[in-house]
Amino acid sequence: MDSEFLLITGPDNTPLPPAAYDAVAQFISVEGHITRRGSLLVFAIDTDTLELVQ
Repeated sequence: MDSEFLLITGPDNTPLPPAAYDAVAQFISVEGHITRRGSLLVFAIDTDTLELVQ
């Protein structure tokens, strides 16, 4: 079964950094790397690329 969700982490699969807290539950644009751990997709974001979408 394929994952339908992405687990969002900080760089290097660290906990979500405080720089991303204000963007939670909002539409955003962000770059990063997606890896698979079993059936789970993990998206390690680059907070320097995070921006709110209007």
